[in-house]
Amino acid sequence: MSLKSLSWSAISEWVQQRQLVVLGLLLGLAMVWAAIIGGGALVTFQRLSQSQLSVTGLAEEQVQSDKATWRVVVQSQGASRASAYTAVQADVAKVKAFLKAGKLPEADVHEDMLEVNAVYQRLPNGNTTNVVEGYELRKPLLVQTDAVMTLVGLAQTVDSLNAQGLNVQPQTPQYLYSGLDALKVRLIEQATRNAKARAEAMARSVGNAVGPIVNASSGVFQITAPLSTDVSDYGTYDTSTVDKKVTSVVNITFAVE
Repeated sequence: MSLKSLSWSAISEWVQQRQLVVLGLLLGLAMVWAAIIGGGALVTFQRLSQSQLSVTGLAEEQVQSDKATWRVVVQSQGASRASAYTAVQADVAKVKAFLKAGKLPEADVHEDMLEVNAVYQRLPNGNTTNVVEGYELRKPLLVQTDAVMTLVGLAQTVDSLNAQGLNVQPQTPQYLYSGLDALKVRLIEQATRNAKARAEAMARSVGNAVGPIVNASSGVFQITAPLSTDVSDYGTYDTSTVDKKVTSVVNITFAVE
């Protein structure tokens, strides 16, 4: 069919159809090109992510507690408040004398609030009545000291006061280390170096080298007895022993070159 034999409207329609065909081809090529570029980007990303090495670094140090706290409760009874108070004050004085004789500084011993409880008459069947037979007073003493080893010795011998007729209820001392903040920073640095050494050994074994850090995170600290294997997801702080082992763990991802 000759273009001369067509009307202007037919010619215009024919041109528009050809333009749509060309436009469709161009769009198709663009989509194919986008898919190629996108696929190439995905492959590149995957290759980069595969060129990384994640390792765990560990560092630990043993320290000795330099502070301690100890709560000792002195308990006495009396037929009246006044007699019970006199008795508990006398017993508190004996406990303080025991601590002073053990070389614990007097300034490290603090008296807490006095607790007063009424003692009610008990029937033969075990039930209690509203009749007050006497009073029981409890006087807590709180020790806060830097003399850690002195306190260790006193805690081991305080039961001797009960053999003398006193009613002394000691709690387990808590031993603390005041330099934890500085120690944690030092251990994180050591654990990071340990992680890098591990990563270098692994990369070197296959002919690669370790690049810069891609990602890093520090785990919780475990403060335990020296030979303990206890760990916790939330961290551990054992205050029952004077000597402690402080452990730091870091997780680091390095680029591999």
